[in-house]
Amino acid sequence: MNADERLFLTINRLSHHSHLLDSIMAWSAQWIPVLLAAVLLATWLWKRRAADHPSFRAALAGAVALGCAPIVGLLHHQAQPSALGLGRTLIAHVSGNSFPSEHTALSFGVAVSLLLSGSGLWPVALALAFLVGFARIFVGVHFPLDVLIGAALGTLVALLLDLGRTGIDRAADWVYGVECRVLPGVFKASPPPAEPVREGNRALVEVPSDQLADVGARGDHDHGDQDALGRLDDEVLPGPPGDGVTREREKDTPSEDRRDDGLGGGQGQDDRDEA
Repeated sequence: MNADERLFLTINRLSHHSHLLDSIMAWSAQWIPVLLAAVLLATWLWKRRAADHPSFRAALAGAVALGCAPIVGLLHHQAQPSALGLGRTLIAHVSGNSFPSEHTALSFGVAVSLLLSGSGLWPVALALAFLVGFARIFVGVHFPLDVLIGAALGTLVALLLDLGRTGIDRAADWVYGVECRVLPGVFKASPPPAEPVREGNRALVEVPSDQLADVGARGDHDHGDQDALGRLDDEVLPGPPGDGVTREREKDTPSEDRRDDGLGGGQGQDDRDEA
């Protein structure tokens, strides 16, 4: 019997002495990863004005670690303790390769990612990740080495993804924008503010349709103000640097007025000729 098996038996023998402790450990071994996923989803939906980048990165780290665990398992096969006649199990588990622990990999991927992001959830998440690893041994479905490699895998995935934080945050913003457009009435989410588009010296900003409706409702009130603004004769235009010259904008004279002035000027000339 190797050291890994002896440590497994030492931890597993703590079971079957307290029904309450057995129930807590059995629940922790199965449902804490689900709880972490639910918390990340809740924090993502809680923010209405912008994407929650730490939650998105943590969810991605957990998902990638969970997906990589079976690939790592191809490198080494370890039978379940129950298949070897070791220990006592508290939960039903499919017999197969126990290396590494997928539940532990997911939990540590989430916890370490939150730690690297500086999220206030990281202490609780990290404590729950350790609890998951210990519980998987306690209930008799994994050896300590399975849990150790699972924790290392989750940590490594979180560290690697943190190196690409900028790209992942852009992906989070894109997902948030899609969510706002597809399910605006469900989550009441507000899309991120549009960046202004430059046209010469002016900045054009896209106005949401609901704000356009409000502007239309106030159209009658603002129409007079717009007419008054339209009658301004002078406009300060920037001249060459340092000259401080204020140039006058030419008035737009209707063509009818010009024709009237031309006729009036011609009639005055005829009167002078007759005189």
